[in-house]
Amino acid sequence: MKVFVTGASGFVGSAVVRELGKRGHRVYTLKSRLENIAAVERELRRAKPDVVMHLAWSGLPDVSDRPSMANLINSARLFHLVYSLGIRKLVAVGSCWEYDDAIPTDHRMFVAVKKSLRLLGEALAKETGGQFIWSVLFFVYGAGKKSVSLIPSLIRSAQTGNIPMPKNPNAWHDFVYLDDVARALVVLATKKKTESGSYDVGSGHLTRTGDIARMIARMVGVPAPQLKKGSKKGRRADIRTLRKMDWSPRTGIPEGLQHVLKEL
Repeated sequence: MKVFVTGASGFVGSAVVRELGKRGHRVYTLKSRLENIAAVERELRRAKPDVVMHLAWSGLPDVSDRPSMANLINSARLFHLVYSLGIRKLVAVGSCWEYDDAIPTDHRMFVAVKKSLRLLGEALAKETGGQFIWSVLFFVYGAGKKSVSLIPSLIRSAQTGNIPMPKNPNAWHDFVYLDDVARALVVLATKKKTESGSYDVGSGHLTRTGDIARMIARMVGVPAPQLKKGSKKGRRADIRTLRKMDWSPRTGIPEGLQHVLKEL
């Protein structure tokens, strides 16, 4: 299958490109800047892909209003272009923050943009008879994640001899390893009978950030943080549909943390 990928050099995109290559698919990666829609069109016309995977999102980890709006404009133009060229299938990524009623203030525009793009993709697919896959990513971690994110920052804290402590040690999240996410996205993109719709991509389990800090402390050999008891609250990914597509997460958190440690 011919697959065209935007954001191929990014954290998730690079893993997806590796997975596509392993499975023998022909991969085309966007070389132009996404805002140069004429150049993007030329690349798509040359590639004539079976599916487009839109993984690009500029400015991360900045999710404030300005970069979010720029991503909305560029992504919306791409969506229109894909279907106008007769490309039948588009896969794009959302965020588990879409489900959260208590969205952090600095995430509100980011979440609004993601929701808008999902609605746009659904409408365009219905109008053109194409397929639109919206993949809702939960808390993805792995080698190559930006150093300011939770797990790399906890590891670096422990490596400098400090007790690793997250800002909110009693927060429970669904953490999913990067390679598992890449496999899920490739399955969604390349299975011929994938139905249009929204698919959660996560582990299906909740883990407390404080417990991740304790695991890291033990692995590095520093004192573990002391944690207070708290209720287990949070949203986990519903991966039942992906399991029916022969996908399931393979990498548990201890193993995943070891992989990240080796890279830092």
